[in-house]
Amino acid sequence: MGLSATDLAAVGARLRARHYAVGFDVGHQAGEGWLTVADLVDGGRPSPTLDAIVAATAASFPPDSPPAVRARVAAQRFCYLWGWSVAAASLGPLLLDDVAPDPGGENVAVRVHGHHPGEVAFRTAAVAPHGTTPERAAWWEDRVLAGNLDLLHAAAAGRWRLGRRGLRGDLATDVAGVARVVGGLTGDPEAAADSARQFLDRPNSRLRGLGVVGLAGEADRRTVVYQRNTCCLIVKAVPGAYCTNCPLLAAEAREQALQARAGT
Repeated sequence: MGLSATDLAAVGARLRARHYAVGFDVGHQAGEGWLTVADLVDGGRPSPTLDAIVAATAASFPPDSPPAVRARVAAQRFCYLWGWSVAAASLGPLLLDDVAPDPGGENVAVRVHGHHPGEVAFRTAAVAPHGTTPERAAWWEDRVLAGNLDLLHAAAAGRWRLGRRGLRGDLATDVAGVARVVGGLTGDPEAAADSARQFLDRPNSRLRGLGVVGLAGEADRRTVVYQRNTCCLIVKAVPGAYCTNCPLLAAEAREQALQARAGT
């Protein structure tokens, strides 16, 4: 499917009006906090820009944990949120509008506010090719990881000793989070959960086995949830800051947290 830049930008603006995370811009963005993976990674190592972002994030955490721990958590947090921005702005349109802007590293810029990734701009009007759902899921995963998050993850893992499984678990959680947004917008959380499973449970997916997609809440307030098997590490830097789907929580506590989130 081919779209002009103007037509794709119109899709991004329309979706942003529905939910900020699934909208996007089209065109080359520079300055004012706009960054690409190339701005964050230098020869396989963190660039000075990424070093500064991680330092600023670490400084925002309570001083209870050692500096090295705060830096490690800060690096994973930034990767997690970068992945969320890219996933929401590319997978969200695919699930909502059957149009997936190309999330490859050379085509994506993310606007970072201080140390928090936010809006996304795609530099060209390239979109996902036609194909079956598994084919498009494989295309999306390859484009998000190769030349984009894999480079960021490798640089962060080398400097701050992050595990690939944990970083991939964050991206899997991002996919389920996009499905949660989509289910809320369409009023069909069951279909949104099925879509997430088609992406995360594919036999050859690099995100397979990192958690379980499910539904929580009463019949009229069902929402997509994700029981993840890896930790995002935030609780290591902020005592007591367990995510609702944290694998470190006891099963009963996690279920209560997920059900409470479904009610919000």
